[in-house]
Amino acid sequence: MDQRIETQSFNIGNPPFYLEAVISLVGNDLCIFIGGGQKFHLGAVAVAYPYQKYNQPGKISSSVSLITIPGHKEDQLVLQGAGRLSKIFKCSVVLSAGLHIDNATDNDINHLSENFSHLLMKIEEFLKTNLQKNS
Repeated sequence: MDQRIETQSFNIGNPPFYLEAVISLVGNDLCIFIGGGQKFHLGAVAVAYPYQKYNQPGKISSSVSLITIPGHKEDQLVLQGAGRLSKIFKCSVVLSAGLHIDNATDNDINHLSENFSHLLMKIEEFLKTNLQKNS
């Protein structure tokens, strides 16, 4: 058995909107943590797994479970991100995130959310290339 956990890091933005991601390829599955803003932490975790829709052969969907630490707002980010990656790569995905800016305005939150989306796109592009090489 020669499987190993492979890790890769990504980042985007400048303070206070800087985000950093660490992804781990765990066999055929993914584990991703994204932290950012002024305080990295665990705010929400989503676990997604793909399945084939029974009434639509060949159509892959994803079931996602969510845990949110009370008072944190990253739930929709990880819910959507984990579901998307699970469907695209047909694997189980754990995505956790903690993003924080003190006294954040709506504009600050939008900026962090946009950086989160751009960071997930960078990860997706990396995985498309990397997973194809390992297939």
